[in-house]
Amino acid sequence: MKLLKSRKFWDALLAVLFVAAGSYLVYRLYAFRFLPDKYLYMIILILVLLALIFILMIFAKVKEWIQWIKRVLIVLLCIGLTFAAVTIGNVESSTRKITAAETIGYTNIHVVVRNDSGIDAIADLSDKKVLIQDGNDKEYGEYVKKKITASKKAKDVTFEEKLDYSTMISDLLNEKCDAIVITDAAYQTLGQSIAAVKSDTGIIQTYKKKKTITANGSEKDIRYETFTIFITGNEGTGDINTDNNSDVNMLLIVNPLAAHVEMISIPRDSFVPNPALGNRNDKLTHTGSSGSENTVTAIEQLFGIDVDFYLKLNFSSVIEIVDALDGIDIDIPLDFCEQDENRSFAQEDLICLSKGEQRIDGREALAYARHRHSYVDQDLSRNQAQQRVFQAIVKRMLHIGNVGKIEKLMDIATRLCATNMPIEQVTNFISYQLDHPQEWTFSSISLNNGYSDMLATASMGSALPLSVYLLNKDDIQAVIDRYQELCELMNFSTFAFDLNNLEKDRVYVSSDYNFLWAGDNTSQWEAVVNEETILPDTPTQTPSEPSEPTTPTQPSEPSTGGNEETTTPSDPDGGNTETDPSTPDTSQTVQP
Repeated sequence: MKLLKSRKFWDALLAVLFVAAGSYLVYRLYAFRFLPDKYLYMIILILVLLALIFILMIFAKVKEWIQWIKRVLIVLLCIGLTFAAVTIGNVESSTRKITAAETIGYTNIHVVVRNDSGIDAIADLSDKKVLIQDGNDKEYGEYVKKKITASKKAKDVTFEEKLDYSTMISDLLNEKCDAIVITDAAYQTLGQSIAAVKSDTGIIQTYKKKKTITANGSEKDIRYETFTIFITGNEGTGDINTDNNSDVNMLLIVNPLAAHVEMISIPRDSFVPNPALGNRNDKLTHTGSSGSENTVTAIEQLFGIDVDFYLKLNFSSVIEIVDALDGIDIDIPLDFCEQDENRSFAQEDLICLSKGEQRIDGREALAYARHRHSYVDQDLSRNQAQQRVFQAIVKRMLHIGNVGKIEKLMDIATRLCATNMPIEQVTNFISYQLDHPQEWTFSSISLNNGYSDMLATASMGSALPLSVYLLNKDDIQAVIDRYQELCELMNFSTFAFDLNNLEKDRVYVSSDYNFLWAGDNTSQWEAVVNEETILPDTPTQTPSEPSEPTTPTQPSEPSTGGNEETTTPSDPDGGNTETDPSTPDTSQTVQP
């Protein structure tokens, strides 16, 4: 009892608590390894000196009020050190989740009916005719067929195979079938191109097909070597692991020694080979419906450049990140109104911005990054807007006043971002930048010398030609040249050149794939529209977003992932996410 009343006992206990809190912080810093060693050693030295001072003061004869100041200081330091250690631990945990080599991906597959069909749920499909695809997405149709059959909710359902989605949606609108099975990406695409898809059809159930993705990034030492990051922004909100069209496609070439980032925005409508569909030409945005890895492969083929890492975002990512930073500062070039993140054009949902410098929130930043119709050059100016949003976000993140928001940003990133950059690469890069602070510069290369054309696409078929962007070969060459320049920092001790061939080491645009460039003869790609496929009373709508792709000739064998498995986390029958079966919900129809 006398010990508990002893001043020295409590002072010693406080000193022990301080040592414990300091040790925990050092452990967390060492485990995360983002702090340069010299700073870690400095922190250890300061903590050791403070601990010695606090211990010596237990036995020193000093005034009581000084002792009380010491005690209060120790308590405050213990709280601060523990808070810092816990925060660092949470950030490390979040970073490990984001950079996990193995992730789970999902494809949403809808069962779609006419709104006036009286079919409100799967059980209503008894004795009905359902179309499934026999082309690129055959695996998804077969998957849903098995789910419906296994559930035993509907009896004697007739499943019929069709080659492409455009034919299937036409048959549905013409009342030649009762329902179709279609991926979310294809449903959104057709909704942007055919007005009746939005107005006359609805989803009665959604299934999810699961796949395991192993995506290992480059082994480059990104502290010293030039590396590339591909940012893919998928349309849609919610789960970042759900495959969808890739609406934002930005390649970053990063030179860490020069502290420079070269930004290349690739138009979403770029006409490029789609690796998942036998390298037949398609809109770049549609490659995302087969997964971000598929889009990355398409970009690598386009530029002949290895993409070292990718960062996957979606609409929700942009909104929450910008809001967490209390907005970003943007100079809006013109007055405009844009649909919201849910693709609603209802008057009350429109997001309108006025010309001029201003701070905008997350929903406004997304609207600005997506808007194109007020610009003369449409998609190209939108690409520039996306670059401005990216730079503004980076600038806000680097602002000293946002240091305290790191944990919140990491929480958002855990839920709404995905990357294949290993955590060791992330921490090494941060550590080097902290040890070598410098002002970063940004510049961009524009792919603006191509032009638009109406052509069939691999994902939608020849029955529905879409507006695509034919890239200019010289623009692609400019990107390759810039990449080489940033990779080959001049080393004068080994500098040499061949007077007889000054371009001996220059890398040229790849000719290994079936690219169609601006200026090429497109006659072989022109599609003949089947009048029976697009009804006279189903006019092609003037899209508020660019008209989406169509599938030319479908492959005889579908492209399927050998590692894919099926799960049904939400449906009690083992099926997938299920919409309200009580009434046909036209609001579920994807808005353009």
